[in-house]
Amino acid sequence: MKSQRMKISVDTVLNYLAHLESAYLLRRVRRYDIKGKRHLEVNDKYYLGDKRYFQVCYLLAGAKTEAREFGALSEINDNHPKAVLSMDKDWGSGRDGIRRIYLPDFLLGKD
Repeated sequence: MKSQRMKISVDTVLNYLAHLESAYLLRRVRRYDIKGKRHLEVNDKYYLGDKRYFQVCYLLAGAKTEAREFGALSEINDNHPKAVLSMDKDWGSGRDGIRRIYLPDFLLGKD
C-alpha cells in the first residue's frame, strides 16, 4: 500500500483478517514458541480456510453450460469435495461425484 501512497493501519488489516476468518475464507494458525512453551502474540500465519471446490453459475441452462461448469471440476484429480452452486431448483443432485447445490440453501447453511 505504501507504493501506492495509501496509508492503512495495522488495526484495519487485523480487522480485515478477522472478518475473513469469521467467514471461513482464512484459517489462522498461531505461532508457538517451543523454548518458552507459549503462543507468540504476533506473526500469526493465515491459510486459505476451505479445501472444497466450488463452481458458481446463475443457471445450468443447457448441455453446454452444464459441461462447462461440471467439466472444470471434473479435471481436478483429488478427493476434496466439489460442488456446482446455481439458482436451479429442479436440476438434480449432481454428476460424477460433484454435487449440485441450490445457491440460497448453500448461503443459509442448508447444504
